Amino acid sequence: MIYNATGKIYKLFDAQRINDKLTKREFVLEIQDGQFPQLVKFETMNDKCELLDRFNVGDTVTVRFNLRGREWTNPKGETLYFNTLSVYEVYASDEVRETLSAKTRFEARDVDKAYAQEKKSDTSSYSPSKVDELEESDDLPF
Repeated sequence: MIYNATGKIYKLFDAQRINDKLTKREFVLEIQDGQFPQLVKFETMNDKCELLDRFNVGDTVTVRFNLRGREWTNPKGETLYFNTLSVYEVYASDEVRETLSAKTRFEARDVDKAYAQEKKSDTSSYSPSKVDELEESDDLPF
C-alpha cells in the first residue's frame, strides 16, 4: 500500500546497523491533524537511509511510504502485531508539487494503457476450464 504524508521533521535519528545486510534509520514527522498535531515515526532501510541526509529538524517534507504489518509471538505465547511505515521517497516542500504531479501523470498513463490493452484482448476464447488450467500452472506463491 502506497501513501503520502507531509509534515515537519520533528526528530532525526542516526542510522543503525542491524546486521551485515540491514541498516535502518528512523525519523519523526509532526503532521497537522486538526487541533492536535501527530508525531509519526517512519523508517528508511539500507540505501534509502541516505534520503534523509539533506534534511534537518524543522524542514517540511513529503514522504512516500508503504504501510507494513506483521505478527509476532513472544516467548510467553502472546501474539503481538506491529506496523511499519517504510519510506522510499522524501521530497522537500518546494519539490513536492512538481515531482508528485509528474508521477501521477505517469501512473495515470500506465493505467490508461493497461485498460486499453485489456479491452483489445479477446477473452471470448477462454473457457472456465482454460482459466483453471492457467491458474494451476501459475508458479506464484499466492
